[in-house]
Amino acid sequence: MIRIRKPDAAPQVLRERGAALTAELCSKIDAGERPSFNRDIYGAAEVKQALCAAQHDKCCFCESKLGHAQFGDVEHFRPKASAQQSRADEPTTGYYWLAYSWKNLYLSCEVCNRRHKRAFFPLANPERRVSSHARSADLEAEQPLFVDPGSEDPAGFIEFRREYAAPVERSARGSATIEALELNRSALAQRRREHRQPLLALVILLAKTIRIGLAEDDALTPALNTIMTAAADSGEYASMTRSLLRHVAPWQDNWAPPAASLLDALRTAAADGLLFHVDEI
Repeated sequence: MIRIRKPDAAPQVLRERGAALTAELCSKIDAGERPSFNRDIYGAAEVKQALCAAQHDKCCFCESKLGHAQFGDVEHFRPKASAQQSRADEPTTGYYWLAYSWKNLYLSCEVCNRRHKRAFFPLANPERRVSSHARSADLEAEQPLFVDPGSEDPAGFIEFRREYAAPVERSARGSATIEALELNRSALAQRRREHRQPLLALVILLAKTIRIGLAEDDALTPALNTIMTAAADSGEYASMTRSLLRHVAPWQDNWAPPAASLLDALRTAAADGLLFHVDEI
């Protein structure tokens, strides 16, 4: 997972039709009726397009590219119809009043959404769960265990050891997110492994070339550009790439363009004895 920055303004369909449907939903609940939802509103093309752009065409949870293979599901961070503390617990009332809330919507791959996330939304203290729009002001006190990529940086909770996600400093929230979404499921770990291996080889080659100091900028820049692209927000499994780079060169905070400036920084670090930790990977 990486930090997702959505535009402040919600798509028009959410601001207009979504707002009207939310008011209707709350009125129905007050009247004792069951909630119903209009998928065509929260799943509208303009909503998906806005989410796809903000998320760089990646699943908000596992960071797999969506693209032509699947269009992705519009995921409700706080589940709309029902909510569960764990798989063994009975579901409780969901966050129906957030069904069309821009802040509550993300784009997820089908596996993360339908097979793993579903209605799960564990809290540090289940007794604080808000089950009515009348108490919506209490949401701030809920303390969700799931990391919300739209309001906080997942790197503070989840890191990578090789291709496997791990909680940062035994973070309870990192653990809960990894376990519930099964972010180390075998097929996903294999995809990350296949992505990591050639990148690691490239990093090792770059490190050793800088050490001996023989190659010119023109020879090193293509390799460095590939690494920077993998570490950028748009890169598939960027969080894993960034963990790799932090391990290789913990003294280097920024792996962003321009390549020439980054290359100068790496050479200076190598000259100062801050060698790449490639032999420990």
